[in-house]
Amino acid sequence: MNTESTNKNSSNNLFETYCCAYNELECGILIYDENHHIVFANDKLFKYLGIGEKNIYGDNSLKEILDIDIDSILDKVLEGRMEERGIEIRIQRGADLKCFLITGKLLHMNSSAYVILTIVDTTPYKAKEENLLCRLELDLATKALNKYGLFKYMHMLINAKDPKPFTICMLDFDDFKKINDSYGHLTGDDVLKIFADTSRKNIRNSDIFGRYGGEEFVFVFSNIGTDKSAKIIERIQNEVKGHFLNIFPDAVSFSVGMLYVDPAKEARLNSKELICEADKLLYKAKDRGKNRIVTPVKEYLFI
Repeated sequence: MNTESTNKNSSNNLFETYCCAYNELECGILIYDENHHIVFANDKLFKYLGIGEKNIYGDNSLKEILDIDIDSILDKVLEGRMEERGIEIRIQRGADLKCFLITGKLLHMNSSAYVILTIVDTTPYKAKEENLLCRLELDLATKALNKYGLFKYMHMLINAKDPKPFTICMLDFDDFKKINDSYGHLTGDDVLKIFADTSRKNIRNSDIFGRYGGEEFVFVFSNIGTDKSAKIIERIQNEVKGHFLNIFPDAVSFSVGMLYVDPAKEARLNSKELICEADKLLYKAKDRGKNRIVTPVKEYLFI
């Protein structure tokens, strides 16, 4: 019996065994030869991509479907340059966005080299990750943006391709310690929650609202000046004050520092510096008797 023929048959049987095993896996498997031709794809891959076998086999058949440079990935695996963490891809199908992770390994068999690409559907994990990131941007007590989220969205606003003017407000409750000392911190937390709910109800989707820390909050009103911004803040103040009118002997009030910014006329805007400027105006409002809004040129007294 021809030894070479026996070895070849043995290798072919081993390859078929591999393919049968790969077909049972809960991830997509693609096997390419050295010429970048697909020689095997398991059932899970077809299910992942929503295609039939006739769409898989042949030259460049997956480039349009995956919208990635398959040849570059195959060369990296063949040359030992493929990163272990793999490559993330996203495929849009109508309204659905699917996320996949592709990793590659080199297999030598019968004097030939093959590339095995493993494709894992990471869509459920990506959804959880995005949900977690969203939660990490929020202050848990008030559901307002936390400091991280606040700076992130301010940076996006300032560095937009066509930046619009905006008004930034730094707000701090007046004499909030009295509420905590007299009624407890849980009641104080309730005041902040009511304030946050009321604020969200009165601002637009394009505006930014975040908790800077403690009883300090930041509003960024997109594309409006100080007069209109002051009216929004005054409306929030009146609603919050009315809510607690028969609960506390003293009216709930706050002081605000307000600054109008036009990115087109300002150079090198910085979120932290802007908040610092609004904070200085806030303390002027405190020094002038609280319960008011102070801008660089004007003052609004709450009724």
